[in-house]
Amino acid sequence: ATQRKVDDLAAAEFVVRFATRLQSGESPAQAFAAAQRHLASLTWGDVAQRCREARRLYPPNQNPREAARVEERLMEALYRAGDVTAARRAARSSMR
Repeated sequence: ATQRKVDDLAAAEFVVRFATRLQSGESPAQAFAAAQRHLASLTWGDVAQRCREARRLYPPNQNPREAARVEERLMEALYRAGDVTAARRAARSSMR
């Protein structure tokens, strides 16, 4: 457990990038730095896309709590990316 709130999607993105770089032969320090740079380079549009991908992993009928968290994050990412219309549409569909 951690003392700080951790964004699950960001943590997953970091771990996947870190592991991929390690497997390609980079040192742990190089892989860590590359994963940090990758996270820093993500746009809100990228975050929204990752949320859309995560929707398939957490169907509401099987894991309602995680599905709700993904939908909340998607709405925030869409809003921050400037796509207010899509954020409203996502909000309406999550209320069904």
